[in-house]
Amino acid sequence: MNRATFFSDRAQQLRTHGAKPPRQKVHQKDFEKRQKQLEKERHSNLMFADKQTRRLMQQQRLEDPDDDGWYDVNTSEETPDNVLHDQTYDISHEGGEYQEYIVDMNARASYLMGSKRFNHARRESIVRGERLQRAYIEWKKQLDMLSDAYLEMKHGDLKEQIDDTTTEESWSIKVVSMEDGIFNAIIPSVEEDIHVNVTLIKRGYLGSSPVTPAVAFSLQTLEDYRLERNECGRFSILHKVKVIANKFRVPFKKYLRDQFQDAFYAYLMILENLDSRVKERLRRNATQWQQKNVCPCCTYELEGEEEMQYRMLVAIDGNNSCKRDATAGKSDGRVYDTSRIYISREEVDSYQNEVRRKSKTQGVMKECFMEATPSSCTDNWKADAPEHHKSMWANFDESGFFISACRHHCVLTICDMVCSGELAKYPLATVAKLLELYGNGLGIGYDIGCSMSGTVDRSPLLGESFRQSGSQFAVPAFHGWGHNRLCQLQHHIRMVDGFGLEDLETCERVFSASNAIARPLRHCSSYTRHLFVTQYFGHWNREMRNRLGHTLFLKAKAAVRTLASENTILDQFKNLSRITDNLIFEDWLQQEENYLKGLKQEPEHDINTIEYVELLRDFYSAKKRLEAINMESTQWVSSTPQQMNVAQTASGTAKIENARRHALSQFRTLEKELERVETKMGITETWLPTCPEWKSAMNYIETREYRRAIDKVELLIVQRLFELQKLNLSGTGYKLRTHIAKALKARSSALRTALDKYNVIAGSMNPKRPTLSWSTVVEYCHVSHFDLLRDCRQDISQKEWALPANRAATQAYLKVKRANEELKRLRIEVRRLQTWIHDESAFLSSEYQRLLATEPLLAKEIQLLLHAHQQAAGTHQFYLTKIGALEGFDVDLSLGVRRGCMDALPGTVEATEHCRSEVRQEDLFSAVVEEAEALPRLPEDDEDLAEVFCEIDEYVSGIHDE
Repeated sequence: MNRATFFSDRAQQLRTHGAKPPRQKVHQKDFEKRQKQLEKERHSNLMFADKQTRRLMQQQRLEDPDDDGWYDVNTSEETPDNVLHDQTYDISHEGGEYQEYIVDMNARASYLMGSKRFNHARRESIVRGERLQRAYIEWKKQLDMLSDAYLEMKHGDLKEQIDDTTTEESWSIKVVSMEDGIFNAIIPSVEEDIHVNVTLIKRGYLGSSPVTPAVAFSLQTLEDYRLERNECGRFSILHKVKVIANKFRVPFKKYLRDQFQDAFYAYLMILENLDSRVKERLRRNATQWQQKNVCPCCTYELEGEEEMQYRMLVAIDGNNSCKRDATAGKSDGRVYDTSRIYISREEVDSYQNEVRRKSKTQGVMKECFMEATPSSCTDNWKADAPEHHKSMWANFDESGFFISACRHHCVLTICDMVCSGELAKYPLATVAKLLELYGNGLGIGYDIGCSMSGTVDRSPLLGESFRQSGSQFAVPAFHGWGHNRLCQLQHHIRMVDGFGLEDLETCERVFSASNAIARPLRHCSSYTRHLFVTQYFGHWNREMRNRLGHTLFLKAKAAVRTLASENTILDQFKNLSRITDNLIFEDWLQQEENYLKGLKQEPEHDINTIEYVELLRDFYSAKKRLEAINMESTQWVSSTPQQMNVAQTASGTAKIENARRHALSQFRTLEKELERVETKMGITETWLPTCPEWKSAMNYIETREYRRAIDKVELLIVQRLFELQKLNLSGTGYKLRTHIAKALKARSSALRTALDKYNVIAGSMNPKRPTLSWSTVVEYCHVSHFDLLRDCRQDISQKEWALPANRAATQAYLKVKRANEELKRLRIEVRRLQTWIHDESAFLSSEYQRLLATEPLLAKEIQLLLHAHQQAAGTHQFYLTKIGALEGFDVDLSLGVRRGCMDALPGTVEATEHCRSEVRQEDLFSAVVEEAEALPRLPEDDEDLAEVFCEIDEYVSGIHDE
């Protein structure tokens, strides 16, 4: 309420009491008092909304999580706009969520109080939505003509044909260009041009409106910004417009940003239209062609190549940085439906009820659960938490995205996470799409691959196809050390055969780069978000393909170095230990796994023994108490008649009798229970505290306390490790870093207390257990360091698999085994890349020649693709040559034939004349030379491409000399 409302209310009160209304003047104290009252009402409205939200969430929340802790919310049910979930949410690496939450709550409070400003903004958004939709439809109508004009401007001879003579029908338009500045351009009218923007494009400009633009931007400026945005995701349109304004010393105007945005979106539509035309001419416009051919090292399979256990290694994971405000862009009704990399929300939602559920009282099932480790590995990961812990602030719609990427960092699929964290439906839909695209034999890395394998196996829609595909989940290398030892032996990527030295932390590296686009997309529309995410990852995949040669070289170099160093360690150990067979290492791993599996559940005999000993302790205590009472009741008390108090004596006797009766009842109850347990356990003679069985049971009880003390220390160490990692992230905000620092300080105090308690228990053990010092514990890097401190029912210190030297040798053996698998996969990938380079070049050259006569402008677009491919091929060949020169790594760099024969050259589905499966090995070089000589010769004035073909000639000559 403002001052005017306050005065009108005051005047009405005076009229009611018959007084004359005073002038609209009030003391400052009264006004401040009224303002405080309004602020208090506003705060109560916020609290009421929050309280109502909590009630609604309790009603909507399902009572039972599924077997793995997943919890899928039915997204088809409408959720009120003012929902504020009652969970503690994580701040993403990009940050800013809490500030958005406060802004959203202020807006909702203003709306509840009837603010006219809020309603006015809503009306403006409706008008803007109608304008955007009309403009989008109009751009769509002109798209083909604009694309033709762009091709003519880019590759034609328009400079000689354009007549810039000013006539009476000429018109003026304001032009913004980074090269020429801001000026008014005189544009002669052209009769054959139906649309204004067609005329503008032919002169190198593009208007901000499809019909009557007031401002035009140079195409070069728009292209420069597209390239800048791809390289630096944080460089928004606002920044670009401010750069232009500062460069030419003009004041910044907000409308200029909106006009540049409209022109830029139209420019991207033109480029996408041209790209679809080129793909259509190259016969690469199938729905899934782009995804099936995104990475030649993974998908370009050759005839006769050696089979691998897993055809393709893929990493999947979710990221919560790229959120979008739910209130932003509501007026924008456009739908971005040209992205082939996205998994639609409908496909994702088809898996939302796939997870089996159980009652809430059963708790969350832990695939890696061990009795000896209550803080199981699944407790360390948010992705495996119950789904009601994966909610999201109500003011965010898309709360991030869930991606899959191959081991060469090419992104394969993306799906939006909507108003939630990593629900089960996102990995399920992603795995289903991967099986559809790439078939059987996938090795999939996921942070909680241990529990996810069970989730997929029980899925009614996906379980059977996944089992038949021969695919397998594994836990990535870095995240795997946060899982317990039993989980590592079963699921860690270094322990699972077929994964080589690949760590499958690919998604983390992708997110490290993609977090840059999070802030600019926080307040955009859904259309804009999908547009820029698709643009960014399209550019990312092109960059990753251009670096394939370098990536393979680094992997080969690391594998050769690992093989040489670990083989030396392994040979030395085998010579000292006189071991000749490597199967001993596999046997040790199996023994360790069997031992840890035995700890998953406490043996029934041990449970009964503990129960019996505790019952015996209570029985002996009750027996001792009963004997003491009986002794007290039989004692004679001598007294004179003068000293005797009959009432007091009777009262004391009654108390003793009551105590004796209760003690006797308790004794008899324990005696009956003791007889039952002894009959169950087959004990013929009751144990005494001096017998060996009693002492053994007491030692076991002490061991349980010892394990619990170890678990407490482990929990605090794990939290400390993860918080230290978070503290050092470059994207962590100042407030979050301060909060983490305070938590670490408190955690350090708790850790010291837990260490002191552990050392006391360890010192009282028989035999004594090793004590832990502060300096030792803070250097622990992996959770598995704690697992061997928990030897429970047997002494494993002298087991062969537990000896430090044997464990180090086992790790060396595993590294050698993984290095050999890595080199085997690299031999296949190197030959795939070599063949793809040749086939792609030959295919683009043939298509260029085919279209040159009929569609010369599109042929020149293909020529640019050929030029870019040849530039990248030079880098690939450089590193492939270095790979071939690596000592200890023999690789075949000869050309192969793509599997399937009909598609030997990418995109030529029906072009059987390009199939080289009939070519004999001895005639392979001749075929290569003939295809190289058939490459088109360009005009002499095109020096860049002429140099490229000279390099090709030199390369072919080098092959002939060898």
